[in-house]
Amino acid sequence: MRRTLLASLCFLLLPSLSWCQAKPKLSAAVSAFVKEDSPIVALTHVRVVDGTGAAARTDQTLVISGGKIAELGDASTTKIPDGAKVLDLNGRTLIPGLVGMHDHMF
Repeated sequence: MRRTLLASLCFLLLPSLSWCQAKPKLSAAVSAFVKEDSPIVALTHVRVVDGTGAAARTDQTLVISGGKIAELGDASTTKIPDGAKVLDLNGRTLIPGLVGMHDHMF
């Protein structure tokens, strides 16, 4: 009975605790490299190279929500969420993130 009660309380209370969490504050070392700090960012009219070897896609809109790609599509048809920070990147190209696995920049 105790286990059932405890499990029920955890099931009910834990999700509500996550709603109370504040957005983490960026350290000064990190914020020096962050230009846009909005919860939702839309990059419009951009060329996208997806890294698969496919041809680059032109005039695209990429929506980033909560630090993750939420939507990618043609600029003419992709809906930009209300309240999004919109950046017109006409003439620019997006590529997948690069990771330095053997880096001597330290």
